[in-house]
Amino acid sequence: MAEFIGAPILVLALANPTAPTLEGRGESGTTHYGYKVVGFREGDHTAASPEAILTTGPVSLSIVNSILITPPLDAHVVSWDVYRVRGGTTQGRIGQVVPIIIEDVQQAHFLDYGIVADGHAPPDTNTSGQLYVSPVSANALLMAGSDGQVILVEPGADGRVLTMQSGHPVWATLAPPAVQIHQATLWLDEATALVGGWSRGIAGDQAYNFYMANFGTHADGDTITQPFDLAEGTYHFHVLGIASANRAILDWYVDDALVLAGQDWYAASQIFNTVLSGTVTIATSGLHVLKAIVHGHNGSSTDFYFTLTKCWFEVVIP
Repeated sequence: MAEFIGAPILVLALANPTAPTLEGRGESGTTHYGYKVVGFREGDHTAASPEAILTTGPVSLSIVNSILITPPLDAHVVSWDVYRVRGGTTQGRIGQVVPIIIEDVQQAHFLDYGIVADGHAPPDTNTSGQLYVSPVSANALLMAGSDGQVILVEPGADGRVLTMQSGHPVWATLAPPAVQIHQATLWLDEATALVGGWSRGIAGDQAYNFYMANFGTHADGDTITQPFDLAEGTYHFHVLGIASANRAILDWYVDDALVLAGQDWYAASQIFNTVLSGTVTIATSGLHVLKAIVHGHNGSSTDFYFTLTKCWFEVVIP
């Protein structure tokens, strides 16, 4: 048994959360959707919250008919896992949101537009608030000495990690494991025009009430670009925009490699909230550069405009 001399050690557990707040977006219906959230801090988590239920949900979720989930207010939680437990084609964890608290109001939200869930049930136990002390072992980073006193590790230099050598915790130069990001959303008002113009327009009928367009030039070869971070793999690539009779055809590139060709935005009449999709492959993990280039237009189109709001990558689950 280890004996700690001096002031007692106080370890506080995260409180189990209350239910999230739900808001339907788009057309309402009679389908029921249920959500739970789980709070995380330092690798430990709360038990799942009570289920929040929306009884006026759409028949199916989409970018237009979606549900906005707002986690509860808890200043000690550093991230929230969001679970869909009722409704939709799949149930389970659908994503994570980092809290943004301003003047004691939760500003962070998670939008469910029909995201494919992982099939796992939310946890029903709270693992936070536990203190782990063990004798020296192959997996111990910190240890209690033979007299019951905690052995302190001196602060390490920047760029080093704590590891074990010969049964003792030491600082090493090993790099921490890279974070793998498997979903990315790009708001195209943050994109940069490489060729031609790129400016903002307002449209109340368009999701998020805005779009970006090559108003100043609307020419063949107009190009926009935007960086993003994503792990290697195969993804569904979706683009939200406005189709119409004067729209262009776009080719999409990642790191100057063509990943999706001939995306045609022509329509005989204007159609808000058009989503065009394709499957793309990301060859390596890390920072990438997305590029869209106007490459001609449909034979029935009258110009080279393209009007977009956002695009996003959704990992293909095997």
